Amino acid sequence: MFDLNLINEHLQKELETRIEQLKRDLGQKQDYDPETILLDNSDLLKWLKISRRTAQHWRDQKYIDFIQVDSKVFYTLADVKRFLERHRVRVEDRER
Repeated sequence: MFDLNLINEHLQKELETRIEQLKRDLGQKQDYDPETILLDNSDLLKWLKISRRTAQHWRDQKYIDFIQVDSKVFYTLADVKRFLERHRVRVEDRER
């Protein structure tokens, strides 16, 4: 007769192995293109530790590019990176 516990253990180990392999495969194939990664307004607020009003001011002043669908606002990671780069103060700039 078959030992069901051994069969279950074997199947569980096979499944765990396959799941780990899939995780590795997915991790290697993920798209990290900053143009396709979207942040919503709450992500931006948390990430930059700013208020909703500050984000609105930046959009109104056209400081940062954004996507708006009805009342929902999105930013691509590339837009945020460009915004931060434009406002970067370099050490050599301050020394002059």
